[in-house]
Amino acid sequence: MDTEKIETFLCAADNLSFSEAAKLLHLSQPSVSHQIKTLEQELGVDLFKRSSTGLELTEGGRVLLPWARRLIHDSVNLKEIMTSLEEEIVGPDAADDVDRLLGAGQKEAGHVVGVNGLDEQPDARGVESGGGVSKVPDHRLMGDGRIQGRRFDAR
Repeated sequence: MDTEKIETFLCAADNLSFSEAAKLLHLSQPSVSHQIKTLEQELGVDLFKRSSTGLELTEGGRVLLPWARRLIHDSVNLKEIMTSLEEEIVGPDAADDVDRLLGAGQKEAGHVVGVNGLDEQPDARGVESGGGVSKVPDHRLMGDGRIQGRRFDAR
């Protein structure tokens, strides 16, 4: 399982259309279908109910949705931490700072202390709210938690 397949799943779930997901992600529709089918095989569950009237999330898809959003959110935060290390923004005790920040991301009493040190609480979509801001590079995170735009490219 990789973040590319997860991002494809999120876009297809948000739009309930493989064709629309393909357009938004600048992929072919067969590529989107293949990534979803591969993800379904890896997870051992169907994520979408396919019919002539369109797509519908299965129970497995509805369960995966908040976890997928959180996974993408966390992978973006990790990339930002690593970029900060590379740019030496975090200071001379970078390893200690990263250990503190990563350890702070554990849930305590229903809240998450995010990497920015602010108390954040996951909302129903699995996206952080409160003091933190969800950021997905090269995407636009819509107010309702949907991702719109092109895929994240590692720099």
